[in-house]
Amino acid sequence: MQSKKIYFAQTVLTIVLSLICLTRVYGLEIAKPFVLKSLDGKEVDLRDFEEKVILLSFWATWCKPCLAEMPKIERIHSRYRNSELVVLGINVDENDKKKAVNHIVKYSF
Repeated sequence: MQSKKIYFAQTVLTIVLSLICLTRVYGLEIAKPFVLKSLDGKEVDLRDFEEKVILLSFWATWCKPCLAEMPKIERIHSRYRNSELVVLGINVDENDKKKAVNHIVKYSF
């Protein structure tokens, strides 16, 4: 079990460092800039994180694989919170903000 955790951490770190190198050395723009509203109604502009590596997680309350990966993404976010990594969760439930908020509160994401 410990070796799986170490492998997972090494894999995440490798991905994060690779993305930092790609964006800084080659000036790559992997995602086109966009603006969305946060759950509290504020605008979140992808360009606000230009100097960071962004992990975009598209999810829905009805998507079982999405829900299964959320605790892992939360652990990555917690571990690298003070680094170059920014985690943005984008809920794709159609106009059901209340359902998304309830889900986030229920599962502590």
